[in-house]
Amino acid sequence: MPACRFAPCHEAIVARFHRLADLSPRHARACPGHPSWHGAAVNARDKPAHTEAQAGRGLSRRLLLAALPFTALPIAGLLSACGESSEGSCKLIWRADLPIEPRENLIFVGATFNGQPATMVMDTGAERTTLTETAVTRLRLRRDLRHLTNSVGIGGTSASYQAPLDDFAVGVFRLPVNSVTVGTFPIPEIAGIQGDGLLGADILLAFDLDIDLPGRRLTIYRARPCAASRPPWSVPYFSVEGVAMRRDRLVMPLTINGADGRAVLDTGAQRSVIRPEFAARAGVTQAMLDADPSRTMRGASREEVSFRLHRFDTMRIGTETAHGVVLPVARLPGGEEDALIGGDFMHGRRIWLSAASHQVFFTAVAS
Repeated sequence: MPACRFAPCHEAIVARFHRLADLSPRHARACPGHPSWHGAAVNARDKPAHTEAQAGRGLSRRLLLAALPFTALPIAGLLSACGESSEGSCKLIWRADLPIEPRENLIFVGATFNGQPATMVMDTGAERTTLTETAVTRLRLRRDLRHLTNSVGIGGTSASYQAPLDDFAVGVFRLPVNSVTVGTFPIPEIAGIQGDGLLGADILLAFDLDIDLPGRRLTIYRARPCAASRPPWSVPYFSVEGVAMRRDRLVMPLTINGADGRAVLDTGAQRSVIRPEFAARAGVTQAMLDADPSRTMRGASREEVSFRLHRFDTMRIGTETAHGVVLPVARLPGGEEDALIGGDFMHGRRIWLSAASHQVFFTAVAS
């Protein structure tokens, strides 16, 4: 099987990327339904349903994970520096097939840290895979406090450090990762599920991902840096042109009321959010926002931030246009992007993400 080569990339960078993106079966645990890997999958835990007590508090929780911290890890970002692959690298190569649990516009997936089970939120908006301090204590992981860093999110700044790992797997898929970031922020219980951390872009975007929310399945493929590659679907789908990588996150075009902008595709945000400046370009005045319902959300530092809910005439993502969309308008931390595209957009769809080829495809919402 030919390895995927990136001509413009430095040899050491390619080798580092291949540790994740070009894994051979010996790096993976047993996985059912594939002739090369044998054994039982780690199934997602059964979780009770949850009912929101009130609209304001519910929306605040749906926005909360958009506020968790972003810290840079260059593995996924290396993809954007690489050119077209050599012949043979565009072949679709399966890596793993894992169960997922979609709840309240978030996606939960099982993982193990040093053999201990954990529940992670799939979060392409978080640049680094991160565990909470509570999870590190429960999992009995070691702490390395020698390299403290600060991360900025909605609501302020939070600190983080490292926890060394002997073994790490997402579901049944083992990965050569020897440490994980520990964030000093809480993750609230969502729909009866207590998340232990965020599975970030450093892991997720090193692969091509088929996220089947109606089918509750995540299929992982080797990354294909090929502009002509397409998802292996037999159903109709929409495409997105102009996808880019910035700070190890997928950024895609978004048009609101005819105004063009750029948005981070963030599976860890329960609701899509746009900046006030983008809303203004879309024809929304401050007087209009002042007349809209006001809510609050809490970020990683536990500080509350207010936002307005505004109904926009049109929202276009790729080749799909929606009408009468209600979106939170709020200040977003850092970056140059105009918005976050969150789980409310992804709900009920099948999504294909390829950071290597700068491509996003998605189906219509399942009826």
